[in-house]
Amino acid sequence: SRVQETSPSKARRYQRDLESEGRVGVRGLGPFLASRFLVMAAISSAPAYAFFFVRDVVAPENPARTLALLVSVTGVGMAVSVLPAGALSDRLGRRPLLLAAGVLGVGGLFLLLLTRTWEGIALAGLMLGVAAGTFLSTNWALANDLAPGRAAAKYLGLANLASAGGAMMARLAGRLTPAARVGV
Repeated sequence: SRVQETSPSKARRYQRDLESEGRVGVRGLGPFLASRFLVMAAISSAPAYAFFFVRDVVAPENPARTLALLVSVTGVGMAVSVLPAGALSDRLGRRPLLLAAGVLGVGGLFLLLLTRTWEGIALAGLMLGVAAGTFLSTNWALANDLAPGRAAAKYLGLANLASAGGAMMARLAGRLTPAARVGV
């Protein structure tokens, strides 16, 4: 089954919460697609440009090793957060978890900018991974909430286009920077 069975009162409360936030049917689709596009662009840009950030900004003795640590810890954070985030978003609602993911992600980015130690980089990577895992799990649940029953495939397809478009834009944006044009 797509959703764990709940009592009728919980189901009514959940439906009422969705309606109060304007997230039933297509009413919230535009902001959903725009936010998904932007977040997926941010998530997708990390693998493409992380090595250069680590090498040029963090400047460790071994940039490849530091990047391997960052990527590994980020992956672990994503893996351990996806399932609990989905369950929590069913209990607490989508909005609180999406906001928490955003705050945690921004905190991880700021820590990454400020730290120069292995421990700090690992903590930043963990924060970014948990934020990304929480966002992805909760955002897919929101996509299912927004999709009207008879046209669910169409709306979930639009969510996929927003994901792919964000990833494509992240790569394209790097090619359009002045440094890329002059070959630096």
